This record gives sequence, structure tokens and C-alpha cells, in this order.
Amino acid sequence: MGTSGQPAGDNPNRNSLLDLKNFKFTFDVSNFIEPDVGCRIFSLDPWLLAIGCGRCSIFIHVMSMFVGCDTYATVVQSPELVDDGSMSLSESVMDYPHEFGRTYHAYRAGCMLQPPLLSSFRFPRYLVSRSCQPKSKNATADRSKPAAYAYPNDIPEQERLAFQGPIIKNLFGGRLYFAPLSPAKPPQFILDVATGVGDWAIEMGDRFPSSEVVGTDLSPIQPDMVPPNVNFYVEDSSDQWDYTDKFGYIHTRLTAGSWGNFQKEVAEQAFDALEPGGWFESQEVEAVFACDDGTLDPAGPMCTWLHEMRVAAENFQRPAILGSTLKEVFESVGFVDVQQLIFKIPMNEWPRDERLKEIGRMWGENFSQGLNGFSIQLMNKVFGRTPAEVELSLVKIREELSDPRVHAYMPVFVVWGRKPFVGEETNTMMM
Repeated sequence: MGTSGQPAGDNPNRNSLLDLKNFKFTFDVSNFIEPDVGCRIFSLDPWLLAIGCGRCSIFIHVMSMFVGCDTYATVVQSPELVDDGSMSLSESVMDYPHEFGRTYHAYRAGCMLQPPLLSSFRFPRYLVSRSCQPKSKNATADRSKPAAYAYPNDIPEQERLAFQGPIIKNLFGGRLYFAPLSPAKPPQFILDVATGVGDWAIEMGDRFPSSEVVGTDLSPIQPDMVPPNVNFYVEDSSDQWDYTDKFGYIHTRLTAGSWGNFQKEVAEQAFDALEPGGWFESQEVEAVFACDDGTLDPAGPMCTWLHEMRVAAENFQRPAILGSTLKEVFESVGFVDVQQLIFKIPMNEWPRDERLKEIGRMWGENFSQGLNGFSIQLMNKVFGRTPAEVELSLVKIREELSDPRVHAYMPVFVVWGRKPFVGEETNTMMM
């Protein structure tokens, strides 16, 4: 972003898709928001992460520098000890559509999973196979709705998501959450909406072994072997939530572009699904390339691409702008004690600070790896570009992304708020 406050990449002759007038940073890396969480830097041994892939699993070694307050151990359980009551996953959910050389979520092919009754969970339990039954005998896919998710779910994307989580955690100083959860009295039920490969849910299950953690997503791409207090379910969270029990904490992370209307589909439903005093938190990277020193060309490949992506996402009825709207959405829905932090994540190794330099290197590589998946369907369906044309256009974008002379970053918004207790007066309620 330049000194005028105009988001980089927007045509100055068009209305901006995002007003960042209150989002002003200086170039000095010391002004990055870095919460003082008393953590130390340590180097993890190779972390073996199993990512479920139908009947197989792929294993990824993650070796890098992380910031954290404790180490993370994945619980592995023998398949023989899996709950015998688990049902096999509906083939319709696993029948992923193939397009552009990628696979995509098959959830709209007709399988609609009834959300679980949380109090009926048996403890411990591992979901190696997940049940998937229609809400009614005549349930069919709602073809009037746009595709629930425009991005792939294949193994390359799962690998990218597996690396993405640790990068964000590192940016946050090792924190998984910012809401004031009590370690002594953690939430009984925790929900991770659009859990992806489930890494956040698994870490929360390890962090709070007495809590029951539920992760939901359109595809069963999470590990088969998880801690006993973690369960994953296939569902479209833009549909009505039917949970019987109330959650103490609900979380979203990096879900921009997943929702037609985040306030109605997620925030309002999260408010209803929380127990009084429960917390809702969203951690979202905004679809904006910003720059404080003029080294990013507003008409260059990166900014042109991202502007087109925002236009395409709007056309696809899945807006890419989310983070900067969160605080207002939370307050409008009725949450109180709403707090906001804004981080900035470098796009390459340009920062002087060594930790931020490493974050930028990892984030830039992860972003570059995801460019094809981010772009291919939106650019084809909205602008009519062929896969070859899309891939050719990404060459210049990757070159600019990796150039340390370009001091670009993306804003990361973290917002959390509390559901009021019964009888508690709030400004929203009194309006």
C-alpha cells in the first residue's frame, strides 16, 4: 500500500474492493505485530504428518524453524483399535471431480452428513472411516448454489495446507488462538469450521485433552489417525448448523473465498451454536498485496493477478475480501469484548529480522505452490482463459513474488469476540 492508503493492485479508476484507510504500517520491520507470549525459538525434529487420502495416506516431513511454547506430538493409533461402530464413507464424497488436472470437492454430488450429537461421542474414539448419510431419503445436491469451494482438494493442495498452518502459527508467535481460553477450565466442545487437513484441530486436541474437538470440511482429507478427542465430519458449513450441544469455542482460519455471506453463513450460526460466554475467533489473510516503501508495482503481475482474482471471486459469489470486515461483522452479530490484531506476513525473504525473513521465505514458497490451484478454476470459469494461458501468466507472478527487492506483504486479521451471558446488556442489544 502506498502512502495514499490505496490498496496496491486496485485500478484507481474503479471503486476499491477494500477500504484500508485505518490499516497503516511503517516499513520498519520492528512495527510488525508480534505478541509477547513468552515463547522460545526451537528447531523441531522432522515432523511426520499423515494426511488422509481416501484409503491411503501420504506422509510429509516438515523441517523448519518454529516458534512455540511446547512441542507437538501426533497421536498414532493402531487401526485394530478403531471404534467398530464407525461407518464407511459414502462413495459420492470420495468421487472427486477431475478438472484442469486437479481434483475438487465432491460434496455437492449428493452426500449431506447430519452433524453429530456432541454429547453422544464415546471417549476415546478414532474416526478412521466416517459415516455419511443424506438428511433425507430424497436428498440431492442443490445445483442452484454456486460451487461451495473454487479450489482443489488433491494431494498437492493437501501438502500446501499442511505447510501453511505452521507458517501462520509461527507468525502468531506460536499461538493457536488469541481468545482468553482457560487452560485450567478449557471449553468442553471446540469447533473448527473448514478445518482443511485438520492440523489446527489436532493440535487443539493435544493442547486440551479434556475437550472434544470437532473439525468440519467439504472433503475427508484429514488424517485417519488422530487424538482420541478429535473428530472430523464432512459437511458444508454454509448450510444450516444442527448441533444439539453448545460449543465453548469456535474457530476459522484462512477461509476467505469459501463463503457467499460470512456473516449469515458462519458468524450468525457461530453465535447461535456457542454457549453463553463462549468465544468465536477468525484468523484470515486478506486478499491484498500491500507495500510501505513503493517497491511493489501497482500495475505489475502480482497486483494485476490479485485484482482479477478478487473480481473473479465476486463473480463466483465467494468474495475474497473477509479479514478487514471481521470486526464489524462480529459486533453486528452481537459479540462483545471484540478484539482485533493485524499482522503482516511477508511475501518473500525481504525483512531484516531473521524470524520474519524465514516466515517470508516459507510463505512465499507456499503461496507460489498454491497459485495454480488458486487461479485455474476462477480464471477459466469467469474470464474464459485456458489452463495453458493461466499457467503461462503465473510465470511472471512467481518471479515477482520471489524478488526480495519487492517488499510486499499481506495483512492478516485476527478477531475474536464473546457471546454475552443471559441478561448481559450490550451496546448492540440496546440499539
